[in-house]
Amino acid sequence: MSLLLESIRLDNGQFPLLTYHQSRVDRSCNDLFGKSGFALEDALRQARLPQSGVFKCRLVYNESGIEKIECTPYEKRIIHTVALVDTLYFEYKYKWLDRTMFTELLAANPDAEELLLHQQGRITDSCFSNLAFYDGSNWYTPAKPLLEGVRRRFLLDNNKTIAIDIFIDDLSKFSHCSFINAMLDLGDCVLDMDTALF
Repeated sequence: MSLLLESIRLDNGQFPLLTYHQSRVDRSCNDLFGKSGFALEDALRQARLPQSGVFKCRLVYNESGIEKIECTPYEKRIIHTVALVDTLYFEYKYKWLDRTMFTELLAANPDAEELLLHQQGRITDSCFSNLAFYDGSNWYTPAKPLLEGVRRRFLLDNNKTIAIDIFIDDLSKFSHCSFINAMLDLGDCVLDMDTALF
């Protein structure tokens, strides 16, 4: 079976969303392998990771357990241009290591720094993150993303975002788009919707 991936933020020796990562690993292992997951914190602590600075820890695993843990300094992306791409009936319920589909989509749209993915007009995600859109008062996240990210779940649980269906025709209602994932909090990587190129 293909390898699964968990990308985890390490912030000065702490893992801010570890309980959410653990829930996703447990769910993936249960759904795909029919068994409970492994203890993420134990695995990460044994890896002797840096205790100062912000790092992206990539944990690769499968049914047999953890294959690899690697940790690299994190540099936040800056995005100015996006393109809208229909992923049709593509499914990405689990966080797989193989991201061929996303790299091919990006290669097919060389003028865009990132893609806003949709399925027949309903916005889902970007190639590397979930999304949140700001209307001047509230942040809204697409109700049906391809992958339910840990940051998205945290923001919903803490009433920082509202999940609604967002269609292409709705994008003009929003002033900004925030890319959110385990490494990026709400507002860390923001796209001005007025100047983005679609």
